[in-house]
Amino acid sequence: MYKTVLLVADLQHDGPYSTHTLAARDVAAILVRDLSRHLHVLSVYAYDRIYTRGLPLMLVGPYHDEQRSRTDMHMEHTMDTYVAGLAAEGIAVSPLLRVGQSRTLIPQVATDIKADLLIMGATGRGGRRGRGLSRALRQIREAVPCPVLLVWPQYSLALGPERVEEWPNHRAYSGPTALETNRSRNS
Repeated sequence: MYKTVLLVADLQHDGPYSTHTLAARDVAAILVRDLSRHLHVLSVYAYDRIYTRGLPLMLVGPYHDEQRSRTDMHMEHTMDTYVAGLAAEGIAVSPLLRVGQSRTLIPQVATDIKADLLIMGATGRGGRRGRGLSRALRQIREAVPCPVLLVWPQYSLALGPERVEEWPNHRAYSGPTALETNRSRNS
C-alpha cells in the first residue's frame, strides 16, 4: 500500500496550470483520499536569466537578489493556490519547492522522503509527433526508487470549429484517460 505519495507539478512552465498538471493532481487526490490522506507536492523551478547590461556594478547584486526573491514569492503563491483545493478536501499536503534541474531533484526528493509512489502529468512532447515521452521524463522515470504513475489528460476542443485554426493547441481538461506506471511499461 502507498503511504508516501509524491506528486510532481511543473508550476513554473505550465502557465497557471496545464491540463497535465491538473489531471495529475486529480488522480493524486483520488488515490491519497483512499490510501494515506497525506500528499507531498513537489515543484522544481529555475531562475530566469537576468540581464544586467548597463547596470552599475554596485546594483547588479541587489538586482539579482530582488529578481530571485520575486521568483521565489511567485512560486510559493502558485504552489499555495495549486494545493488549496486538496487541503479543502481534507488531504494533508506538504508543499516542496526546489530550485534546480528536475532530472536530478525529483529522484533525490523521492528518495529523501522515501516515496512509495510518484505521480506526474505526462506531456507527450517526445518521440514522433509528440506521442512519446520526453527524454527528461524517461530519465526521471528510470531514476526514481518507486513506481511512477504517468497521467495523460483527455482533451476536448474548447473552441468551436471555426476557431480551431487560430488556436490549435487550446484544449480543455475533461479528466484523465491514460495511466502508465514504470512497473507496467516493461510488460
